[in-house]
Amino acid sequence: WTFVFAFATKMSCSSAFAPLINLPIGVESDKSQPPPETSKALVDALKDSGFLLIQTPLLTTDLQRESLKAATEYLENSGSSSVITHPTDPKLYTMLGSAEDCASASPVLAEYLQTMVTI
Repeated sequence: WTFVFAFATKMSCSSAFAPLINLPIGVESDKSQPPPETSKALVDALKDSGFLLIQTPLLTTDLQRESLKAATEYLENSGSSSVITHPTDPKLYTMLGSAEDCASASPVLAEYLQTMVTI
């Protein structure tokens, strides 16, 4: 499988552009699944606009910041043959295909992946 890392910073976005879904899953030990209204809001957002923003306390700003730093360090310093220079943009990219790949790249990236899987 392929997992795409998505990093967000504090930014504002109109709900007309992308509905905001509050996903409290995992915050309280007795809530392993979101309530039905959250699930409906998620499906409606994807059906109506094709996009959504998820708000959850599981993905902290610190974890996002540290993950971005770890990903940048990996891309710039790993020397891995899997790191590719984009042909027209000044950026580097790679596909980490498993949890093991993420863990070998950085423990922070493994934590980020596990958080995203939980969400």
